[in-house]
Order: sequence, then C-alpha cells, then structure tokens
Amino acid sequence: MCALPGRLRRAGGPPFGIHGGKAMPAAPLRILIAEDNEDLGASLKLTLEGMGYDVHIAIDGAKAVQAAADLRPDVILMDIGLPFLNGYDATGQIRARPGGRSIAIVALTAWDRDTDVKLSIRAGMDHHLAKPLNLAALCAILDSAVRRKEERTGSAGTVA
Repeated sequence: MCALPGRLRRAGGPPFGIHGGKAMPAAPLRILIAEDNEDLGASLKLTLEGMGYDVHIAIDGAKAVQAAADLRPDVILMDIGLPFLNGYDATGQIRARPGGRSIAIVALTAWDRDTDVKLSIRAGMDHHLAKPLNLAALCAILDSAVRRKEERTGSAGTVA
C-alpha cells in the first residue's frame, strides 16, 4: 500500500502515513503525470490525490518539460508515446535542466518489450511500468520517493 501523508486518518482507525515506523513528510509528494490519454490521466490523478499526493497532468511531452521546470515534482509518471515530444526526449530535456536529476522519472507505457525497458533506462528514466498499471509496483516506487524526500529535507511530518 502506498504511504500516505501523516495528516490523513482512517475513519475510527489508526492514522495513515506510518512508513518504516515514522510519520510521512508533512508536504506530500508532488507528482506530474505526463499522459496524452485524458481519461487515463484523470483517473490516475484522482486515484493518487485520493492517496494524499499533490498531482498535476501534462498532456504532451513539451508540456511535461515545462511543467517539470515550473512545478519541480518529486516524481514524474511519463508516457512514452506522447505527442510533440516523446517521453524519451522529454526525459532527456528534464534531466538536462537544473534539479532534473533529482526527480524520479517512471515510464508508464503500453510499450513493454525488453528493448522498450532498455530504451527507458537509457533515456534516463529510473523505472519502467507497463499499462495496465500495477498499483502495487507504483506504490513501491512512491514509497521510495517519500523516503528520498524525507532524507533530502531531513524531517518527517507528525501524525495528527
């Protein structure tokens, strides 16, 4: 299960957001979804927001590069087959910008042959997930991103 920000609670139960025995960072992960399928993007956004994440969408590769510069996300879920600028090239441009190396970039694509995975890694992506999305695999990646953010900021939020 994805780690959730510490301020969320289950109705009548223990608080969400306990990860490794510690509360989650007070500021939730900022996630950018780069996806041209608007229904898929909106559905994933709704799901991740329901888990307490701060989520934004870019509908093409060029907009993803600009949104990454403007929003400074912790994680980008990057489709490969984006219009105007594909996910590989968008990743390269994001990585070349200041702060671009600190973003976890995850290929989220229907292209899932061994060669596709290798191309994602070569382009600078940290992970490669196939559609339909395996939520458990995404949660593991997001949990890892939460830990990295915690290490960078040196603090975790408190559970209210």
